[in-house]
Amino acid sequence: PEEYRDAEGGQCPNCGDPQTMVEYRGIDFEGGGMYQRADCSACGFSWFDAYSLTGYVVLEVPSGEPGSTEV
Repeated sequence: PEEYRDAEGGQCPNCGDPQTMVEYRGIDFEGGGMYQRADCSACGFSWFDAYSLTGYVVLEVPSGEPGSTEV
């Protein structure tokens, strides 16, 4: 699992073929994490990529709200 994570996914953790087409499906949310199903077209292996919340990025603060800046 550490090798797959360090390589940032993208190839099958079972057969490791870099030319293999990995099909990703929808994302499921559970608790503080997200899971995405993946299937390898070469060997038929299926797995879930697991994601965890590490923080957030502010896109826009409505004017008049704490933290807003008016120009």
